[in-house]
Amino acid sequence: LINGPDKAFENRPETIELAFEKDFDAEIDIWRIDGEWFLGHDEAQYPVDSAWIMAAAPRAWFHCKNAEAMLWMSNHSKGINFFWHDSDDYTLTSTGYVWAYPGSKVEGNAILVMPERIMKIADLATVKCYGVCTDYALIARKSL
Repeated sequence: LINGPDKAFENRPETIELAFEKDFDAEIDIWRIDGEWFLGHDEAQYPVDSAWIMAAAPRAWFHCKNAEAMLWMSNHSKGINFFWHDSDDYTLTSTGYVWAYPGSKVEGNAILVMPERIMKIADLATVKCYGVCTDYALIARKSL
């Protein structure tokens, strides 16, 4: 999502592709169930195939939502950026970035997640981090 929260469009393949077309990376919630791939935040909703995943990989931050997805990625996905977390303040992505839970201190190679929960998007320019994960990417881009 790039212009605010919208549950109806979250994690849909076409929404992610639109973000890529606008030159954004995307956090993608991904599930693997019985060898099949799905997108969706709280549940596996939108089926995708391996070709879609590989096409998305250069711009994707795959958030593995179940063990099967995480284990497959860790064994078969050289160079793909993925992570898994629950309620941790920080998690390390497969490519060495720090994924920081909203409100956690960030600097350097950290990704600030949902800054709108703790600050005004207009103040992002004051934060020294690698990147930002927000539903307000269009506004954030203007602030940086």
